Amino acid sequence: MICAVEFFVPGRARPQGSKKAFMAKGGRFPVVVESSPGLKPWRTDVASHALFARQQAGAELLVGAVEIGVAFAFLRPLSHLLTGGGLRKGAPMRPQGPPDIDKLARGIFDSLTGILFRDDSLVVRCLAEKIYTRDRPGAFIRVQPADDRLVMESRHLVERHGFHEIDGDLRPIDTGGGQ
Repeated sequence: MICAVEFFVPGRARPQGSKKAFMAKGGRFPVVVESSPGLKPWRTDVASHALFARQQAGAELLVGAVEIGVAFAFLRPLSHLLTGGGLRKGAPMRPQGPPDIDKLARGIFDSLTGILFRDDSLVVRCLAEKIYTRDRPGAFIRVQPADDRLVMESRHLVERHGFHEIDGDLRPIDTGGGQ
């Protein structure tokens, strides 16, 4: 049986990438720090949501090959929208600028190390995408043991969390109970 852990982390996804090094006054070795502002609290949020989801799923720490699916949802800029809320002609369907998707994924991998899997070197497959949302930025994440018989699709992950994509935007699935 494959035990997958799936969860949503609200907030602005932060990339993990470049580091800055400097010499501390009187120090003999350089001090290296992450250059991305807000990375540490983002990684803490990812780790805490992952731990809760793992406990809820009754999953063990993975020690073999792992695959990860992640959909990073970013707020759509208002400049992409018409006054009535429709999408402007020529507005991109997906975020095409920074942050780089590989740096976003790196931040997720490091956040989950020791929480969902023993080491991020165990990740053998990753499906990652950047999508737009109008009201719920964050990351939809699924981690499971690697299994070539299964095809992981981030779109299904987003839908299982109550959202779907309409006109290039992530929107809540209408359950008929709203207005």
